[in-house]
Amino acid sequence: MKTEVIRNLYIEQLKGNNVRLERYYEHQLNLCPNINKLGLVDPYVSLRSAYMDYRDNYRNYSTDDFDNLNKEIMGRGIELQKDTVLFHGRGNELGETVRPISSSIHPSIAIWHARKHRNFELAGQPVFIYALNATKESMLKVCVDFSDIKFGHEYEVLLQSGIVIKELNRKQILDGVFLIEANIEIA
Repeated sequence: MKTEVIRNLYIEQLKGNNVRLERYYEHQLNLCPNINKLGLVDPYVSLRSAYMDYRDNYRNYSTDDFDNLNKEIMGRGIELQKDTVLFHGRGNELGETVRPISSSIHPSIAIWHARKHRNFELAGQPVFIYALNATKESMLKVCVDFSDIKFGHEYEVLLQSGIVIKELNRKQILDGVFLIEANIEIA
C-alpha cells in the first residue's frame, strides 16, 4: 500500500494537483494514535532553541554543532513509539547516520525534498524516498515541534544520530524514483 500512496502523491505533485490527495492522507494520518501523540509534544525550551537554530542554520552546521544538537535530542527528546512510520526524501542513499536526520510523518514532505534534489525536474539523478518504521527494540530519541509557526506544516521529526537503516523492500516507483521501506534502530 505504501508504494501506491507514495507513487500517487509523487505523480500528483508533478502535475501540481496534489492538494486534495495530500489533505486526504493528512486526515488519515491524524487518525493514527502515534501521530496524535507526536502532535501533542511541546519540547523543552533548550531543545526547542537548538531545534530552531538547526532549522534556520543547518547548511552552515559544523560537526560540533550537529554533536551538540544530538546531545540535546538524547537528553531532552522523546522516545519514538513502536510502529511509527516516518518519511525521508533525499538525493542519495541513506546509511548509518552520523548526524541527526530530518524526517516527516507526512509522505508529501519527503517527496518534495526528494524532488528538490532533482531541481523539481521530471527526470535526472536518482532520488530516494524512505518509509522508516520504528521497531520496538529501537528506543530512538526524536525532537518534534508541530506547533512551530515557521515550519510546523512540515510535520518534522528530527531523529537522533547513530541510526541504522535496515532495508526491507526497494521499489522503483517511477524512472529513477526509489521507495525504500526500512526498519530503523540504534546502531
